[in-house]
Amino acid sequence: SRAEGWVVRVITDPVQLEAEQAAWATLGRSAAEPNAFYEPWFFLPAWRAMGDSTATWRIIVLEQTVKNRTHWAGFFPFQIAGSRFSPLGQKLQLWQHPQCFLTTPLIAAGQEHEVLDQLLAFGN
Repeated sequence: SRAEGWVVRVITDPVQLEAEQAAWATLGRSAAEPNAFYEPWFFLPAWRAMGDSTATWRIIVLEQTVKNRTHWAGFFPFQIAGSRFSPLGQKLQLWQHPQCFLTTPLIAAGQEHEVLDQLLAFGN
C-alpha cells in the first residue's frame, strides 16, 4: 500500500524530463549510490544521441511531499525489453547504452527502504 505523501509517476517520453532537471539534479546529489549516467546532465544527451526511438519507456519517478515541499526520492529509467511473443515475454530493464557502465537507479540517501517499498507496492 502507498504511504501518505508519496506519488509514483510514470513518464513514457524522456522529453518530459527536460522541465524537471532541477529536482532531478538535487536527487542525483543526494543519492545513496551516485550514478552520473542517470543524472540529467548525462542521461538527456545520451538519450538524444543513443536512445532507440522505437523503445517503450516506463520512467518511474517517486516523489515525496513533506511539509508542503515535494522532492524526488527515486528515479528508475526502465525500458520494456523482449517480445510479447517470446516464451520469456516482456520485462522491464534499467536503460543501458554503450557509454553507460552502471545502472544503479537514483534513490535518495536514507530513503532506500521507503522508495523500494513504494516502487514494489506500485508494481502490484
